[in-house]
Amino acid sequence: MKPQWRIYYDDGTVRNYTEGMPVTADEKLGIQCVVQKREADGFFIVQHGGEYYLFIDGLEWIAVYQNGLEDWAVFELERVDCVIRGRAIPKAQFKKIYEQAQADAAKQSLD
Repeated sequence: MKPQWRIYYDDGTVRNYTEGMPVTADEKLGIQCVVQKREADGFFIVQHGGEYYLFIDGLEWIAVYQNGLEDWAVFELERVDCVIRGRAIPKAQFKKIYEQAQADAAKQSLD
């Protein structure tokens, strides 16, 4: 089964796993958080606060800072399927996006 995830962007748009990996420049910038189903226990979790988000091993998104990005690029690049860059936005704007992500995670489904 395909890993389930949803990406939340700074402009309020959302990209679902059913739409495939982000490929254009617009889709690779401005990420605020990711909701994904954790395969180990089936819970939906929200990741946020990263400068970059990496999709690794075709399985999961991880949030990293610049050093983490460099580490993956040097030592584990073959495992990285996609990289998206985050963006700082005003707190009130982020809060609205984050609350939507939390509500979606609480539903325990991204379909």
